[in-house]
Amino acid sequence: MRALAPLNSVPLAGTEGSSFPFWSADSQSIGFFADGKLKRIDAAGGLPLTLCDAPNGVGGTWNREGVIVFAPNSGSPLHRVSASGGTSRPITIIDSARHEITHRWPWFLPDGKHFLYWAGTAPTEGDIRVASIDSPGSDSRIIIPSQYSARYSQGYLLFVRGNTLMAQLFDTKRLATTADAVPVAEQLQVVGIARSGIFGVSTNGILVYSRIGATSARLVWFDRSGKQIGTLGQPDILTAVRFSPDRKSVAIEISDPATRNTDIWLYDVARDMKTRFTFDPAQEREAIWSPDGRSIVFNSNRKGHFDLYRKPSNGVGTEELLYADDKEKYPTSFSPDGKWLLYMVYLDPTSKNQLWTLPMEGTLASERKPVPFAPSEFNLSWGQFSPDGRWIAYASDESHRNEIYVAPFPGPGAKKQISTAGGDQPVWRNDGKEIFYIGADRRLMAAEVISKGDVLGLGAVRPLFSLIGSYYPGHTYDVSADGQRFLMRTSVQVGNSEPLTVVQNWTAELKK
Repeated sequence: MRALAPLNSVPLAGTEGSSFPFWSADSQSIGFFADGKLKRIDAAGGLPLTLCDAPNGVGGTWNREGVIVFAPNSGSPLHRVSASGGTSRPITIIDSARHEITHRWPWFLPDGKHFLYWAGTAPTEGDIRVASIDSPGSDSRIIIPSQYSARYSQGYLLFVRGNTLMAQLFDTKRLATTADAVPVAEQLQVVGIARSGIFGVSTNGILVYSRIGATSARLVWFDRSGKQIGTLGQPDILTAVRFSPDRKSVAIEISDPATRNTDIWLYDVARDMKTRFTFDPAQEREAIWSPDGRSIVFNSNRKGHFDLYRKPSNGVGTEELLYADDKEKYPTSFSPDGKWLLYMVYLDPTSKNQLWTLPMEGTLASERKPVPFAPSEFNLSWGQFSPDGRWIAYASDESHRNEIYVAPFPGPGAKKQISTAGGDQPVWRNDGKEIFYIGADRRLMAAEVISKGDVLGLGAVRPLFSLIGSYYPGHTYDVSADGQRFLMRTSVQVGNSEPLTVVQNWTAELKK
């Protein structure tokens, strides 16, 4: 937390591993998400108080009557809970007839009854809607179409169009815009996967935002002690990191802030040089290599949903559609023999996030029939085949926060829990003797694995080092074959610009 006058920021003890903080209406407390829970803490400090479950919270808002509306999960409706804590209950209904898949980023209007929120109809499309806590599940209406969340302050609706922060007069009685939108700030930084612009606004005329270019990320090599031992490439807006089987190349995602497009690029590790791999104007993400290194599977939303595609890794030849349906699919791992592709169905409000296996021996996309892996009422994500193909490591929120589990493939058989204090993004060592994962406290963990045929034994679980920079979902690191080095996406600040811009009395220019 930082006051406007001093230059230093003050950490709030007890908020380690937290995300998406939001203020109480009286500015005396802060709500936040951590350890699979919604929590609150006094702005002056003290011990945090756990309010309720929130496995993967995506935004909250807090009115003067002590009601908190929040998104407990990326694919769930919004919930409400008392600021004193208790059991939360749904307050919106995800409308499958409108192809909605997520509700997130609520924001109370001044009456403390109505609230704005973003309703996603695809990972990159949606609407700003308004609803009321007095009419849970009904009377929701669309305000404007938008790819990102919105907020309200001093008579204006603030939202993002492209990379421009826009303001539009908004009548809180009629719950409707009343004039054309006008730009407030150019080159606004956005978090695409979260569907939110990096800006904040107060009730007394202060606006704060971050511009594109102020922050970025780069690939950094670490040893097991956390010492930085090298870098790969230059800072960029990059996300997922995947080694080729021979560890000579790396597939990454790079986003273009001007077009809001994401493509896959390949790094030659020895030459420290990147080349572009995908060129479609749609989004291409989550590249994984085939076991022989000859092809790369990725997802793309060029047909309206994130479907699975394959392309030769040398870039020569056409892309092949592997599998398409009406779900959002993220490839996560190949079986070592190349016969099965493991993928995650993401943001599905009817069945939650689940893992599926796709047979790769059919010649046509229509011949490939996916099979669910370990069907569950909970969210399963980021599955990884073991090097011998007998096991799959994955994250599940069945304990109300993500933990790492291992289950036999193809089954049946009982799963075993690997992590004990939260875990995400599992990666196997090349010889199958360790599973690495990111703990809830943002430390890289190493779990010893002892496998003898159909029996899996677990040894010590050790923290290796704390991660640098902000959390990003997906596979933001990968491991050398011997498990001694880690290539990680690490947030950096580039250029000489300040990361945040503060504007006082920001509505003055709009009224001229």
